[in-house]
Amino acid sequence: MPIPAGYVVVESTRKGDGYFAVHSIDEKGQSDALLANTLLKDQGARRALRYDGKAPLRLRVSAYDEPWTVAVRPVSTVEVLDGTAEGRGSDVLLYTGPAGLLSSRLRTRLGFEWFNVHGYEPDGSDHLLANEASRFPRETRPLPEGPLLVQLVSADGDWSLKVRPPKENRFWRRASR
Repeated sequence: MPIPAGYVVVESTRKGDGYFAVHSIDEKGQSDALLANTLLKDQGARRALRYDGKAPLRLRVSAYDEPWTVAVRPVSTVEVLDGTAEGRGSDVLLYTGPAGLLSSRLRTRLGFEWFNVHGYEPDGSDHLLANEASRFPRETRPLPEGPLLVQLVSADGDWSLKVRPPKENRFWRRASR
């Protein structure tokens, strides 16, 4: 069955430990989008990929002789972010609500970790929703109105997301008294 152009979800899993990565391959045979990248045991990833539909979708898997699976699924299979969400590792969620704030947090067993979350609009516009490297990464950033694919790009650990309404402008509220 041919894969339609537009966003798809590439879901990958592997058993064992060690480095695991999945890349899409461009028309020149070079690595393009990074779709999985983890050292977590028995872990995989779910990543959004904007596929142009012009050539067959090709992927390269690095799994060091560990068993793995890769599946390409429609965006309709992802969970909806409707307030709060929790998970582990790289994942993708669909946000369809109003503009607000996204609070994100990563708990990791590693001493230092990079937590990176992006939001993708249907037209391909990219919004940075979290980008924190620390021992306990957490951040709150503006979340645009949906629909938006919320991609946890780098999340080696347990993460949580919470959507909140935007803060009121306190300056104007005080000035109107």
